[in-house]
Amino acid sequence: MNRENRKVFNKKPSPSVGISKSTTMRLPFYLRTLKGLLDANVYRISSTELAEMMNFTPSKIRQDLSSFGTSGLKGYGYDVKTLYTSMLDIAGVREEFSAVILGTKEMIAMLTSRPVFTKQGVALKNSFDTANADALSSFEEYCKQNSIDIAVLATENEFTSAAVEIIKRLDIKGVWNFSDVKLDLDIPVKNIWIDDSLMTLCFELSRKDRE
Repeated sequence: MNRENRKVFNKKPSPSVGISKSTTMRLPFYLRTLKGLLDANVYRISSTELAEMMNFTPSKIRQDLSSFGTSGLKGYGYDVKTLYTSMLDIAGVREEFSAVILGTKEMIAMLTSRPVFTKQGVALKNSFDTANADALSSFEEYCKQNSIDIAVLATENEFTSAAVEIIKRLDIKGVWNFSDVKLDLDIPVKNIWIDDSLMTLCFELSRKDRE
């Protein structure tokens, strides 16, 4: 890895429309890795070095980066800063999105205790605690009066169906879903099951104990 900052050789990114879903799922991993390199003042890297860091094959790295619209220069490698900014553009992180949370007090506290929204370029505009009787109607009215891109659902199951019906009536562009109900809408949805990761960890620990 070379720590000198040099002229950018990478191409501008192509639109993200043609990027496969599996490649898109790896995008956050790339962003974290590249951010770590920049923080360490590493400005140039080869596909082989990046593959070792990410536990991928060099060919997979080159294939992914090509789909992102970037290419390295023979004998030079990839410009880390250009890769990072290009992937930010593709991920939409450099765009300004707005979000509103509808959920339990505990989930709202968890989601707002970390800078997860600001780090991704998302402005959290408001939150509505489902313990309040007027939470659903207030959520709907607020979203109608404001341009909200993302609905964050952290509701108990009894509220999820009603919340989804409201979202269908609104101009919401995407849903970040933390409820236990899998959503399948006409807009992008990211279903998050926190329990699943803990269950997987417990399974791996149990299996290790049996070995």
